[in-house]
Amino acid sequence: MKVNVFRITAVLLILFCLVAGAVNAQFLPGELPVKSGIWDYPIKPGMEEWKELKSHQEMVDVCQIPVNLLSEISTEELAEMCLNYPLFFTMKAFNNLQEGFNQVATEFNGFQELFKRTDAGIVLLAIYRQCAPESIQKIKDLIPQGLQKQRIFFIEFLLSQPVIIEKLSDVEKKYLLSETIVKMEEKTKTGFSTFNKQATSLIAVRVLENKSMPGNKIKDANSEQYKVFSKSILLMDKNMIDEIKNATLEYLKNN
Repeated sequence: MKVNVFRITAVLLILFCLVAGAVNAQFLPGELPVKSGIWDYPIKPGMEEWKELKSHQEMVDVCQIPVNLLSEISTEELAEMCLNYPLFFTMKAFNNLQEGFNQVATEFNGFQELFKRTDAGIVLLAIYRQCAPESIQKIKDLIPQGLQKQRIFFIEFLLSQPVIIEKLSDVEKKYLLSETIVKMEEKTKTGFSTFNKQATSLIAVRVLENKSMPGNKIKDANSEQYKVFSKSILLMDKNMIDEIKNATLEYLKNN
């Protein structure tokens, strides 16, 4: 498919101008007015106390945010607590990632509270905007590099949830689509794996599937592989990543 680069650039610039005010109003990472010390997980992996926990349920229990704090924590703080949830990674231990996340979300009151917040979408979008996949490859130590890749994956997976997408306006949804293009190009340029690209593609597919985003190839397609990917994040063909990127560019060009 031939894409008019200048038109795409113009579209993305307009979207940036329309959404930047709203995003900046919610603050950006590094600028978040987070009260230091409001709350942190009392026991974390790596601590001796964590090693003494005898079951998964005990781990879940010690990670719950105190109920009396839930309604007082800002959405910015709450989003960071969710991204740092010590058991977030256990979503990978299930038959598929969505099934795994559904279970993780039911176990942690932080996710449940985040999904209630009307500004959760714009806050996560602000965090996502500051992610720079290309800078991660410059980190020489493999452990910090892996943790940063995991953080981006978690951010993208949260943003791909329909309950979060529904909280965004149509303009914000288009801005989010434009961010997936930026992230995908950075990931491709710096050699990210297919696994690390699929969460980016998942955002795009689910935004394009949204009822407020008519007239695109993803929504109109009857291909079973897109339905499977959207529902359970099972990538049946790695070429789908490029197809989704092209469909996203086409949508932004025409809308």
